[in-house]
Amino acid sequence: MQVSVCLICYNPDIKKLTSTLNSILAQKNIDYEIIVSDDGSKDSSYLLHIDQKLNELHCVHSITYSLENKGTINNCINAVNLAKGEYIYLISPGDCIYDSLTLKSFYDYSKQGNYKIVFGRAIYYDSRCGEKIHLCEHTLPHWPKLYEPNISQKIQKISFFFGNEITGASYFRERNTFIHYLKISSTFSKYTEDHSTSAIYLAEANKIKFYDRPIVWYEYGNGISTNTNNKFHSLLHQDYLNTIEYLRNKYPKDNVICCRYSFLNNNYRIKPFFHLLLHYPFVSICLFLIHLLKKDSNDTNLYDKNLLKRYLD
Repeated sequence: MQVSVCLICYNPDIKKLTSTLNSILAQKNIDYEIIVSDDGSKDSSYLLHIDQKLNELHCVHSITYSLENKGTINNCINAVNLAKGEYIYLISPGDCIYDSLTLKSFYDYSKQGNYKIVFGRAIYYDSRCGEKIHLCEHTLPHWPKLYEPNISQKIQKISFFFGNEITGASYFRERNTFIHYLKISSTFSKYTEDHSTSAIYLAEANKIKFYDRPIVWYEYGNGISTNTNNKFHSLLHQDYLNTIEYLRNKYPKDNVICCRYSFLNNNYRIKPFFHLLLHYPFVSICLFLIHLLKKDSNDTNLYDKNLLKRYLD
């Protein structure tokens, strides 16, 4: 099995879930399985319909569910524990795999370079305006080319910990690597499987690779990370703080991590940048130079909305 596509669900909108499934089933020239994992939805009867549909299509699949809501990371662990693929791709209802050759392209790229964690471009879309689909220029990370192979690991780490974070649905990860870091993350984090696993991976002097190809149509505004609900934001922020606390305790001499911790946890008598410049000059200068770079944005004219519409219809 080459790829395990893990569909991570909690009280899903059935229409959005169907769209996501359509994009998975459209994949060509790749040996994949589908794992549907539910995190204690109020009504889990939809799992029976998915199971029936996938059986009729003779699609290799597994279904797992929790009797109570335990958070995104636990839901992901339940899914990946069933995974047989060499690589894992996580997706949630409402997001759609970009086109029919996406999984093959990312699998080939990752295998050829023996890359453990890769990400592609997330094409943000907003469907809250009724029938009309709006593509957003907004994207994360702001500077994806800082994750290209020729960029030093330390620059990658500095940029990641200071705002150059990666959209969760754009990751493509080697199974054993992902499981290892996911289980570590579960000891202090509940929701941010994307940020916490990558933070630990980078802290251990590894590099993440950017593959400049679209991987996902990413629904903007409704997921836990882009929702405007303050409760969600506070939950994610607490996970973020827990991650930095964990890393600072494990790597007390790492200047990047200590600098980030200091930035988050101190009341400065002078402006934060000057405080960091005094105590962490290399990190501060790198940050200054990074922020001089032009932020990346998606040229929405490059992407065929008809691909997305076929999944959504």
